[in-house]
Amino acid sequence: RNYQAPKISLGKISRGIELPTREVCDSGNRAERLAIIPVEFSSLSAYKSALCNALTEQINTMLFEVMQNYYLVVSALDLSKYELGTKLGKSAGDDTSPQCEHGKAKLVTVKKDGKNKGRMFYSCPAPRGKSCKFFKWADEIDSSSNSTSLSTATRIQPKNAREVDAYFNRKGLRSYCECELETKKKFRRQTGEDRARQSQAMYITLTRRERGSLFGKGDIWVISTSLDFTPQSTFVAIATYHGPNSDNQVEIKPLRSINAFSWTNRSLFALHAFNGSNELCCIDNIKDYLVNAAFPLSSSLLTPCREGQSHGSRSLRLTRAEVTSIAQRYIDQFNLNEDQAKCLQSCVNMVGTVDSEASRDVLLIHGVFGSGKSLLLAVTIIFLVELFDLHQQRLNTDINE
Repeated sequence: RNYQAPKISLGKISRGIELPTREVCDSGNRAERLAIIPVEFSSLSAYKSALCNALTEQINTMLFEVMQNYYLVVSALDLSKYELGTKLGKSAGDDTSPQCEHGKAKLVTVKKDGKNKGRMFYSCPAPRGKSCKFFKWADEIDSSSNSTSLSTATRIQPKNAREVDAYFNRKGLRSYCECELETKKKFRRQTGEDRARQSQAMYITLTRRERGSLFGKGDIWVISTSLDFTPQSTFVAIATYHGPNSDNQVEIKPLRSINAFSWTNRSLFALHAFNGSNELCCIDNIKDYLVNAAFPLSSSLLTPCREGQSHGSRSLRLTRAEVTSIAQRYIDQFNLNEDQAKCLQSCVNMVGTVDSEASRDVLLIHGVFGSGKSLLLAVTIIFLVELFDLHQQRLNTDINE
């Protein structure tokens, strides 16, 4: 019953991001990673697929952990008294906000770092300097009597969206109950022809305002028509901008095709899960830019010669002594230090010659800023270019003869 990321066959690229079911999350198992990145690849397409598979699995793993935590938290709730249509904390005409001597208390979110960060509380609505010291935690409010006390029941019974959000925030889950989805045209400074091709942008209207630093481009949102978050009534989306706009709306892009009109004009439930910009950006870059035309050496790099395999065409028409002599000339010409010289000499052994095979070593070079890594890289490139030029000259001479 372990949650398994969708398998992606080699040669095919697909995000395959899926929401785990409650049964899988309640099994108590941890997400099992199945993606394997081999040391050699049959083609560039296989390389791209392997990397995309691993990145997709990482997103699915984080999504599984979020939903597993959500179902654990929601299992402690008794939603039998929850009434829909209570975005502002009103249920059937009954205002559940507590009162102080200055009127109805306002709801505030803790922003200071600490164990209560994200927790919501009620405070006096009067301006600073005139307010009283009224304070009550929102998740400890008993809405039936407008008093604060810890729930004595085995399961908490929230009666409106505000109480549900307060409870989830207390448990480290950023939920937004009874949001609304809206689609509208997004205008950009483009030509008329390009603008005509634009599709409508999708926005989720949040039920409370929070500081912009809590949001980011690439945030993963889980949006559903119910608090059960079943895969059939839920979709996963990514935030396409860095935070809510002036209307407290977050622009989102679903990660699968949905009919936007079937999600509008109804109350939705949203989970602000995590930021997946790194993984999704890597997937997009691999898919769009990792092509043979841009990386002509990719095939050789992905399929190195195995030990015992003939190096044939991989060997240069040079001797090991000639390659070593050219390397020493560059060391002297550019005044390479001891470590830089050692690295360049290691590169010599990676070059196959007529009298010796190339080593299969991998050289990892690291150093602080200004240590000479860029200089060494430039010298190595010039060194290799000269070797290839000499090899081509001798190859042409042999052909002419």
